[in-house]
Amino acid sequence: SLENLQAHHIDYLVEKKVYISTILNGPQTLHDGTRTQSGAAPFPQLQRALKSLRDAYDAAEHGSGYNYIGASVCITNDSLADVQSIVRTYLALGVDTIGIKTPSSLDSRVEPTTYLKTCEALLNAILEAAIQGGSLISREAAIIATRALNKNDAGPLFPDYPAGPGVESFCIEPTGQICTSEAGRQACKMGSDIFHIGHVSQSSYEELVEHDGVRTMALASVLEGQPGCVNCAYLPYCGVSPEYNLAHQSSLFGRMLESDWCQFMQVLHTFVFRVIKGGTERQKQTLNAWSRRRFDHHFILED
Repeated sequence: SLENLQAHHIDYLVEKKVYISTILNGPQTLHDGTRTQSGAAPFPQLQRALKSLRDAYDAAEHGSGYNYIGASVCITNDSLADVQSIVRTYLALGVDTIGIKTPSSLDSRVEPTTYLKTCEALLNAILEAAIQGGSLISREAAIIATRALNKNDAGPLFPDYPAGPGVESFCIEPTGQICTSEAGRQACKMGSDIFHIGHVSQSSYEELVEHDGVRTMALASVLEGQPGCVNCAYLPYCGVSPEYNLAHQSSLFGRMLESDWCQFMQVLHTFVFRVIKGGTERQKQTLNAWSRRRFDHHFILED
């Protein structure tokens, strides 16, 4: 939440070129009205923290050309009317990338139709702001465009729900317990022990990736065996979260034809491919530029 961010923390993060991600739900009235549900910091504190991070990264020699500061927006029933204000707030606070929190972060407080309409309106507003010279990038659209245009992957669409949990990512608690992902860690708190796969003081990497839970989730992530996915045009670019499926449909494999995850993914992919196929020249240029920004540099070690 960046609520307790101190100057020495910022120095360390900048030195190590760490990607920062937080929650920013829009302008102060919208953000503070929903922050207790989303776990975000109060708007004034978040504003100060983001400004300090932005200044520090801009002053660093390596501060350009990368996406160092990201934030995600939790959509509510009030977000649709404030889409333009959300984008302006992100631009004003110097955030590099904006992500959209998955439907799970909203529970039943937002109408599904409103959620999907807001997602589409927000994507269009971000693209239009970028065409007008804004530096904000849609994280999801950029990653999908990277996959489609460059035949390359730029990391998971959603940090909380990475594809390939336990293989592509681990989540380590302060206690040393290792879970498949942040979503898996949250599920463990609710009693789903399948997502707890080891401990830093006891488990080797081989033991972690060969854990029965990891192997099961690897099988559950194969979309080619999913009715509704196997014939979908977006299959090569899409992904699924077994943790999300278990939480919302009581099955690691899930039922995509009934899933709000699938509906959300369709909105994201349709937006990108509509621009690729039928967008204006400026829209295509902007999307192509997004696809060439780096998201995963901080995971790569070079000799």
